[in-house]
This record gives sequence, C-alpha cells and structure tokens, in this order.
Amino acid sequence: MQESVNLANHGLLEFRLVRGLGAGHESFVKTLKRDYTKLAERPDSQTVMALLPKWFDDYNSYHPHSALGYVPSELFREKRAVN
Repeated sequence: MQESVNLANHGLLEFRLVRGLGAGHESFVKTLKRDYTKLAERPDSQTVMALLPKWFDDYNSYHPHSALGYVPSELFREKRAVN
C-alpha cells in the first residue's frame, strides 16, 4: 500500500510512505513518531503539516544517525566531501 503526502506548500516536494520498503524507511518513520510527533502539540492535521519541514530539517541537521556513526546526516556529508 502506498500513501503520498504532497508537501509542495511546505517547501518540500513530496514524501511517500511505501509499506514494505525496508528497515531504513521503517526506522525513519519510528524516529519521526518517537522524537517529533509524540513530543509536539498537534491539535489538527494542518498544524502537523506546518511542523513537518522543521522536523525534517532538524532530523537532517541535528539528529544523530546510528548508521552514520551517530552524527547528523548533513555533518556526515560535509565530512565526506572534505575527504
């Protein structure tokens, strides 16, 4: 089953959730739920949609990723570009 959420109005192109794609996607969704949605006030879907770009930016800029040696993905890419 595939769900697609259009985030063009929020500065993002598109986010697709595809069931059964693999552990990486499942891990991302679990992290998003655990570290962002459960901690935020979310009175309605419009509020959640407005918060998604901030959450994605935080996830990429500051959230440590175990697969990358517990550094944020942006820092990991910067380090690779230098080497």
